[in-house]
Amino acid sequence: MMLVGFFIAGPGGVLGASAKNLVGFAGRAKEAALVAAVSGLVNGAASAGAVAQSLVASQLVEFLGWGGLFGLLGVLMVCASVSLWSAVGIEAAALAKKKTA
Repeated sequence: MMLVGFFIAGPGGVLGASAKNLVGFAGRAKEAALVAAVSGLVNGAASAGAVAQSLVASQLVEFLGWGGLFGLLGVLMVCASVSLWSAVGIEAAALAKKKTA
C-alpha cells in the first residue's frame, strides 16, 4: 500500500513543487499566496484524478476487459507524448541557448 501511495502522491508533489517555477516565469514568484494557490490547485487536480481514475478504470475493465484497458492506456500515453513534443522542443532550444550563453 505504501508503494501505491508513493506512485499517487509522488508525482502530485513534484507537480505542486513546480508551480513555484510556473509562477516565477510569470514574474510573480514573490507573491506567496499566488504560489500557494497554484500549488494547491495542481495538487488538488492530481488527487481528483487519482479518485476519478478508479471509477473510470473499473468501468473500462467491464466494457473492454483488462487487455483493452491496457491497450487504451498505451494509446493515451502515445497521445500525451505527441501533444508534449512541441514543449520538449522549446525546452531543448532554451537549454541549448543557455549553454551557449
